Amino acid sequence: MSNTSFYKVIIFIIYLLIPISGIAKDYSPVIIYYPRNEYHSKSQNWSVVTDKKGNIYFGNNDGLLEFDGFDWKLHKYPNTVNTRSLYYDAETDRIYSGHYEEVGFWERDIYGNLSYNSLKEQFDQEFLTNNSFWSITKQDSIVYFQSFAAILTYNESTKTSKLLAQQGAFLFLGKANKKIYSKSSDLGLITIKNESFNRMGSVDSVSNSTLRFYLDHHDGTLIGSAENGLFILKDDKIKEWNAESNKLLKTQNINCGVKLNNGDYAIGSISGGLFILDKNGNILYQVNQHNGLENNTVLSIAKDQQDNLWLGLDNGIAHIIVNSPLHYRVDKKNIPYSIYSVIEHKGYCYLATNTGLLFAKAKSAKHLNFSELKLMPGINEHIWKLDVIEGELLCGCNNGLYAIRNNKAVSISGKSGVTDFSLTWHNDQKYLVASTYNDLYVFQLNNKEWEFAHSVKGFSGTCRLIEIDNYGFVWLSHEVKGLTRLKLDKSYSEILSSKSFGTDDGLPSDYHLDIFNANQHIVISTDIGLYTFDYIQNKIVPFKKLNRILSSSDRINNIISEGNNHLWVVGDRQISLVQSDIDSLYIKRNYTIEEHFSLTDKFQSLTTGGSNTYFCLDNGFAMVNKDYQKNEVNDELFFTRIEIQQSPYKAPLLLPLQPNSKINLKKNRSNITFTFNTKFIKTYKPIFQYKLTPEQNEWIDINQGNTLSFQQLESGNYTLYLRFMNEAGKYSDEISYKFTILPLMLSYTYIPIGLLLIVLSITLISIGTYKKRTSKIKVKHSKQLQKKEQQVEVLKEEVKRKELENLENQLTISTNEILKRDEAIGAIKKELTKAYTDLRGRFPQKNYKKILETIELQMINNEKDRANFEQHFMASQNRFYDNLKRDFPKLTTTDLRLCALLKMNLSSKEIASYLNIAHRSVEVSRYRLRKKLNLDTDTSLLHFLLKY
Repeated sequence: MSNTSFYKVIIFIIYLLIPISGIAKDYSPVIIYYPRNEYHSKSQNWSVVTDKKGNIYFGNNDGLLEFDGFDWKLHKYPNTVNTRSLYYDAETDRIYSGHYEEVGFWERDIYGNLSYNSLKEQFDQEFLTNNSFWSITKQDSIVYFQSFAAILTYNESTKTSKLLAQQGAFLFLGKANKKIYSKSSDLGLITIKNESFNRMGSVDSVSNSTLRFYLDHHDGTLIGSAENGLFILKDDKIKEWNAESNKLLKTQNINCGVKLNNGDYAIGSISGGLFILDKNGNILYQVNQHNGLENNTVLSIAKDQQDNLWLGLDNGIAHIIVNSPLHYRVDKKNIPYSIYSVIEHKGYCYLATNTGLLFAKAKSAKHLNFSELKLMPGINEHIWKLDVIEGELLCGCNNGLYAIRNNKAVSISGKSGVTDFSLTWHNDQKYLVASTYNDLYVFQLNNKEWEFAHSVKGFSGTCRLIEIDNYGFVWLSHEVKGLTRLKLDKSYSEILSSKSFGTDDGLPSDYHLDIFNANQHIVISTDIGLYTFDYIQNKIVPFKKLNRILSSSDRINNIISEGNNHLWVVGDRQISLVQSDIDSLYIKRNYTIEEHFSLTDKFQSLTTGGSNTYFCLDNGFAMVNKDYQKNEVNDELFFTRIEIQQSPYKAPLLLPLQPNSKINLKKNRSNITFTFNTKFIKTYKPIFQYKLTPEQNEWIDINQGNTLSFQQLESGNYTLYLRFMNEAGKYSDEISYKFTILPLMLSYTYIPIGLLLIVLSITLISIGTYKKRTSKIKVKHSKQLQKKEQQVEVLKEEVKRKELENLENQLTISTNEILKRDEAIGAIKKELTKAYTDLRGRFPQKNYKKILETIELQMINNEKDRANFEQHFMASQNRFYDNLKRDFPKLTTTDLRLCALLKMNLSSKEIASYLNIAHRSVEVSRYRLRKKLNLDTDTSLLHFLLKY
């Protein structure tokens, strides 16, 4: 065994022996790992920086690696590959880089291209030969480059360079508290300023240490030593920072560090991954291979503008979300189940799962140790609901309803599975009405304990959800069958009246209706929005106030009241905290579940009422981070590249991102592509929208990526507008780009001149001819001209008729092709999903996602075909839309598209396939269209549209 291998083994053994009970090992930050086959460069990433627009740059063995949140780009310079160090200068917007025998900087031009400028010729080659430059920093206008043999300087103002020091072996540069530090084997610890250095002398604690980094600290300068951990330097005196934490850090070979905006520190190590320390040096948690980090060797670290971390690893890159509105706690080892509820009760934490009830002692779920969880004896079935009602913890599961008393499950009704329960009262008696697999059960509260009283007479069947409104009505929702309202007697023992609700009562469907009680409102969730019962009108109506502020694309899976004026509204991935005032509702905060996690059962995915709010996940839960501080920097939008594709054989022609003059494009070069981005790299992809005037006046979603292309635009003046929706559901400021497509004849240099000469010649000849003609000839010519004009009009009408027939044929062919292609793509996607499910993990998820992306790309191409269809239809029926809008001005764009498809005599099934929506949605749309057209039931919709 080599000495290096032996040393690593010893360190590993010491690491196992050191107590680390203070580290929250089960905390799981969002970790996004990028392997080398994704960024297409070498494994090691020695340095990392971020620029003012949010782009991330890595010093890779292959060159300078750039990531903008969408695409990876590798920048190379001849004979310059292994990039060891980077420094971003915000003042000049330059990226300085150090390599082997080479230093220089990268800078963008007006087109967005990043190019390299070598400074090699500025220095004596003696100082560059056989040297790699491992760190760079800057103070005032002077840039400092460090190799192990020397420290060099470059003055940006005077463009001059010099050798600062060449005494012994120099270690890494670091800037803290407005001072630059380094360490020399001959000089010891030094500070640098104005191209000169001051020797601080030998400090015993670090005299033999490898000093890796220097950070600001409220009590001095924090120094990271590879062998001895962390130290505080103050007034030329050095002391150990936190002895308890250093016991562990000394064994991990700490290598890099950064201070976060909240005062915490992120420390990267060679053998232990990442450590997060608070401002007093206590280790908050460790991120390593045990909880999601792919590689324990952290070569470099940087924070981005959202105060999240980017790690350059020995093998790959990691993006770690440490500043998030949510904290995630997931442990697949100790919780291999889906979590449905998290309840804090009497000093214990309870987790409802699909295999039973887990519990452990903890002052809150935030402090829960997952390894201490135990399964509650007697409850080993699927749990439908877990809640504290009047001080008693109740658990509804497949075996019935249980009360948890002294951490023992006491059955209070084991006759049938209990799916939901709701509290009500009459006079001073409190009741609990519970839905089961067969009946409705009623429980009474006696001596602060719930006891079974009776079942409700006259009811037989199943329901999934139960709510009781302020008037005593019991609302029941079956997962499939629909919605029912019961009126019970005073003892809740017998049904006095019953009514079912469906489409005849204002709902869009009789099925898949979920009910919730939201601050004295009975709310019904459907596939197309929320509805509520209006007690004044005594009917079901759309819940306009809530629908208006929520996303129209997400079905609402749960609504939970908190206090008297707050609602938690749960969608598929987004959860909104809604503030309820006297006459208005507005979103106070949106929370988006990261794509690496998923909410569990739609009815039990959020728990409130304890010390925190918890979102239930597979294998754990997320909780609201009350210490989260949102970055106040504007998340701006900007162009990153604009190009014209001249031909497949030529490189694209680039346009300036911020032109100083008017942009004129030739008609035959009107294929233009815009690339754009936002300031922050997000874990979720922003929803971009555009409109191109004068062609479009409404915003259109860009469903894929951050590029937008326009092909074969007609001549004219255009303005492209862009915006995006942020995580809070608000739109960013718009940006625009103006350009002109010139007419074809004006696109060539000499044609305008020739055209002018021809016009002048014809004019002169016409004038001469005109003087020689007599009035008789004029009369004769006029008659001949009139006759010819009539012939021309006849020919024009014939040409129009033939063109119309041709367009109608193209329209029919285009429609049939789109329908067949959609059916084929849908069948392929269905078979792929079935194969992925049947293989149960043997089909790699990455390959599955890649194939799905290819299918989705084909669907996007289908969107272009649909656009061609609409162009053909408008050409063949040029007055159809105008006439409909004239007679029915309230018709929307969606209504007009449906009218076009109906006029093509397409069936509802074909329309559903063409629009990629459910057959039921087409029927609903047809019904709404008939209402807008004021058609009675006897009038054929097709015959009516054929009149137009």
